[in-house]
Amino acid sequence: MLEEDSLIYSKEDRRPEREQIRNMPFPKRMQYLFEYYAIYVGVALFVIAAIIFLAYHILKAPESTGLYVAVYNQAWSEESKADLEKLLRKEAGIAQDTSVYIDDSFFIGQNGLDKLQVYLANKQLDLVVASKADFKVLAGYGFFQDLGKVSGIPEPCRERLVKAAGYLETGEISLDDNETGRGEELFYGMELPENPWNQNESQKASGIVVSLAVDAPNEENAVCFMELLEKGKK
Repeated sequence: MLEEDSLIYSKEDRRPEREQIRNMPFPKRMQYLFEYYAIYVGVALFVIAAIIFLAYHILKAPESTGLYVAVYNQAWSEESKADLEKLLRKEAGIAQDTSVYIDDSFFIGQNGLDKLQVYLANKQLDLVVASKADFKVLAGYGFFQDLGKVSGIPEPCRERLVKAAGYLETGEISLDDNETGRGEELFYGMELPENPWNQNESQKASGIVVSLAVDAPNEENAVCFMELLEKGKK
């Protein structure tokens, strides 16, 4: 005896349905087919979209960055940042499809310090701009290069170099912080007496210190940016 769901019964049972579909008006037939296959089409489209999305992110060229500046615990005006970026692109010959970041989202406190450390560890930062007080703290963590040993720095910039105590490399593992700010005093920054790019009027006359990050990936562009800052806002 044949099972009730055998192929013979299935074909016979489906014949009236096929005839009914063929005899439907075209709009109603399309509505029926859409309702019947909608879930399958939706799943298929989702899978195709996911494949395209993954392929794009895997195969696309990595983003090119010409300079990344961390502005620490300050808020610079958008106009000033745009003007500096335009000048830098012109002076350093940075193409428009290469990114330039002047990022003033590094706020004071543990979160700002942690963010700075992550960017430095990933070798994403070129320069750090901070107040003189913050500069001395950050230099003590060993974040900056000795500018006295960096070639290509123009003489006007060299005349503004300032020292700070760095990180003391002992090679010992200790729970006590006996290394931060205990290292040799070196030229870790370029001090500028004014900060015309700050949108806070009270901070414009307080001055800033510009430092070159350890393992800066775009050192040449960073030096060019330092020179632009030294020349001041025109």
